[in-house]
Amino acid sequence: MAGRGTVELPDGKACQAFFVRPTGTDPGRYRYMMSCMSDVRDNKSKHRFEMDAGGDSAAAYYTLAPGVITFNHTEVPPTLRGQGIASRLIRGALEAARAQRMKVVPRCSFVAAYLARHSEFNDLLR
Repeated sequence: MAGRGTVELPDGKACQAFFVRPTGTDPGRYRYMMSCMSDVRDNKSKHRFEMDAGGDSAAAYYTLAPGVITFNHTEVPPTLRGQGIASRLIRGALEAARAQRMKVVPRCSFVAAYLARHSEFNDLLR
């Protein structure tokens, strides 16, 4: 038996929590794992999610409407491209949207492509 869910920590970070009950163990015994997107932060004043890497920053810009976040543009400095930075940034941003129970509109081509490859976020699409 396995499951997952999103947990929002007191500092606002979104974490993906997983639980697993190994076959043949006591039904009340679960193993928990948590994956936090602690390196992704929401800079609300600039309407963007940010992530530092390699002495530089990547950003995913958004606009908000009631219950909806629209991702408009993702920027990754040339020196950071090809390292999975944008994917980690968008995963963290989507986990934050899920934690806030928001629907997602992917106007950014990178976010749209990411969502097409990661069906685990289909429930967020508006």
